[in-house]
Amino acid sequence: MRVLFLIFSISITFSKAHAQNETAKWFPFQPTENKATSAINMQHWLEASAGKHEVLKMLGSNLQFIDGTQVKFWGVNIASNKPFVPKEEAERWTKFMASYDINAVRFHKFTWDATDGVHSTQLTDSMWNRFDYFSSTLKKAGIYQAWLPIYVHRVLPADSSRLLP
Repeated sequence: MRVLFLIFSISITFSKAHAQNETAKWFPFQPTENKATSAINMQHWLEASAGKHEVLKMLGSNLQFIDGTQVKFWGVNIASNKPFVPKEEAERWTKFMASYDINAVRFHKFTWDATDGVHSTQLTDSMWNRFDYFSSTLKKAGIYQAWLPIYVHRVLPADSSRLLP
């Protein structure tokens, strides 16, 4: 038992020393909004506009557009009321994502925040105009989108009379 403990102790000590050597090479990731001259700005990697290659298909473990162009997606999830940000914020977020070569966004659980607050199925024009603008901005930058609009449908009081018992 003492031998096992000794082996375990040595391996932990070695692992810590190795980890410290590796982490010494790390640098802090402190994203900023202005990466125009940054070495990590990858905005030029995006092929605008998103959708120009049309249909996407899977070939084995690879994704490829119908025209033969291969693609890999690096994406983020945007949920709740965030797809409905004002135009200036949508533009700022799009530039930020593009600078890190993010080429895919999944809008998730967002319809709850686009209704009139009384009906769960009546969406407001103002919120959808913001969503449409954000989507258009992403597409122009070469960022693809997917929607998962409803996670669980929350029925609001004005809808209760329309439900079956």
